[in-house]
Amino acid sequence: MRRFATCARALMAAGVACACVFVVAEPQSGGSRSELRSLTGHVFSGETQPVPKAVVYLKNTKTLAVKTYITEQDGSYRFPALAPNVD
Repeated sequence: MRRFATCARALMAAGVACACVFVVAEPQSGGSRSELRSLTGHVFSGETQPVPKAVVYLKNTKTLAVKTYITEQDGSYRFPALAPNVD
């Protein structure tokens, strides 16, 4: 029973992390569409607690390719060198 409770808490925390992702997209430099872009953001539990080691997925809806990033201690993640012509 104790193992089930631990798994349930982990799943609940993961659900909260997935529901509370705030994303900020910014160009890597200069803002030109011909340059590579990066995507950065933070994962928070509730409104103020960063979630370390959360898994963030970035999916290309055309190719269905998925990139992942495990958040840092402060809940931050970064996807560098993204193609400028793909949203």
